[in-house]
Amino acid sequence: MSRRKIAVISTISGFAILIFLLAGYLLYFWLGGRALPGMKVGKVDVSGKTASEISADLNTAAATEKINFTGANLDGNSAKLNEIGITLQASEVAAAALAPNSSFSSYFTIPFTGKTIEPKLEIDKEKLNASAVALAAKSTGAKTVVEPKILVAGEGFKIQAGESGAGIDPQIFHTAAQELVETQKSVAAKVKLSEIKPKYTVADLERTKAEAEKLLATEVSVTAEGKTVSADTKTKIGFITFNENKAEVNEAAMKEWLTQVAAPHNQEKITGTRNVNAAGQVLEVVTAAHAEKNVTNFDAALKTLQAAFSAKQPAKTTLDVHISEETWTDRIIARGAEHLPYKATEGEKWIDVNLSTFKMTAYEGATRVRGPITVVTGEKGAETITGKFKIWHKTKTQSMRGTHQDGSKYDIKNVPANMFFHGDYAIHGAPWWGPNEWGFQGSNGCVNTPVPDAKWLFNWAPIGTVVVTHY
Repeated sequence: MSRRKIAVISTISGFAILIFLLAGYLLYFWLGGRALPGMKVGKVDVSGKTASEISADLNTAAATEKINFTGANLDGNSAKLNEIGITLQASEVAAAALAPNSSFSSYFTIPFTGKTIEPKLEIDKEKLNASAVALAAKSTGAKTVVEPKILVAGEGFKIQAGESGAGIDPQIFHTAAQELVETQKSVAAKVKLSEIKPKYTVADLERTKAEAEKLLATEVSVTAEGKTVSADTKTKIGFITFNENKAEVNEAAMKEWLTQVAAPHNQEKITGTRNVNAAGQVLEVVTAAHAEKNVTNFDAALKTLQAAFSAKQPAKTTLDVHISEETWTDRIIARGAEHLPYKATEGEKWIDVNLSTFKMTAYEGATRVRGPITVVTGEKGAETITGKFKIWHKTKTQSMRGTHQDGSKYDIKNVPANMFFHGDYAIHGAPWWGPNEWGFQGSNGCVNTPVPDAKWLFNWAPIGTVVVTHY
C-alpha cells in the first residue's frame, strides 16, 4: 500500500474517532441532562450532575449545615438557614446550571472559560431581623432599638423620639448564609455588637405627621333621610393609622363608624298592635309599628368615603334608604272594655286584681263572670307586683315555703289551686285565713284567695290567661 493511501486512511480514521468522541460528549451531557464541564454553583463544581442531583445537594446543605457564631460572648451558638428566615431556591439554581445545555456553542466554550451560578436566596426580612435581635439578647451589652412613634395627643398627634440600640447587624447573617450555600459547608460568622439606629428618624415622622394632620382636617360626613352626621376630630383620629412611616386610612375604623351611622336606618319591620272599637276607631296603640328600613348602598358609600379621605378631599356621601309601609294588627275590643284596666276582645278571659281595694274579678271580654272576690295581697316590703302578665304555670296543689318580712319562716303543704303569672307570684287558695280575715296586705307577694274562688278560677282560666294587677 502506498504512503499516500496510508495517509488518507489515517486522516479519515482520525476524523471518525473525533466525531465518535464528540457524539459521545454531546450525548452524555445533552441527552443525559448533565451540567457541562466547568460549571459551578457557587464554589462547588457540579460538572456531570443532573438538575435533581444539584438540587438535592443544595437542599441537604441548607438543611444540615450551620452558621457557627463567634465573638461577643456568643461562641457555641449556631443556626440553620430556615431558623433565621433564609430559604435556598435550590430548584431554580439547578435549572440555571443546566440552562446552557440548550445552546450548542456552550458545549465548546464553558469547558474552557467556566461558568458560575450564584445560589439564589429568599430572605424573610422580618424573621431575619428578629433572629438578629434574639441572638444579640444573649450577649452582654445588647440594647433594644426604640423606634420613634406618632402618638395621639388630645385632638392631634405628637412624635415620641426613638433611641439607638446595640445589636447585631442582620447583614452578617445574610453574608454567612451566602457563603454557606456557595461552599455547601458550615461556616463561621464573627459577630460584634454595633450601634443599630432606628429605621426612621424624627424628621421622617415629622413629614408623616404633617400628612396625618391633613387627613385630620378633611371633612367626613354622611347624609341619610335628610339628616347629616359629621365625624368629629376624635372620630377622625381613629380613621388614621400608621404603617411603615405612612399615614393611611384605617378602613376598618371607618367602616365601623359608618355602620353606627347607618344603624338607625336599618331596622326590622314591626307590625304594630292597636285596640279599636266595633266602629273601627283607634282607642289605644298597644305596640308601635315600625316600617322596615334598609340602607341599599352601604358598600358604595363606604368606598366613596375611604377614597375621598385618602385623597384628602371632602369625604361626603349619602345613604340610600328603602322604607316599606307600616302595618298594623287591630284588636276589636269588647263593648265597654275601653273603661276597664285591660282592653279585652269579645269573650276573652282575663283577671283583674285591684291592689287598692283588695278585690279580684274574672271577666270574659267586658262581662264580669266571677267576683269581686276579696283577697289578701303582698305585705309591706313584699308587695304584689304590678303590671300585665299571663298565667304561665298551674298546679293543683303544692308546698310553699319562704320567709316573712319579720323574719319568721313558713312551710305550708298542699296549697290548692295555684296559678303562677310572674315568676313565683301566683293566685292561689289560702285555707289558713278565716272567713273574716280578708281585704288587707298580709301575704309574701302572692294573691291569697278563698279556696272555693281559687278552685273556680283554676278550672276556668287556661294557661295564657291575662292577669292585670294595679292600684
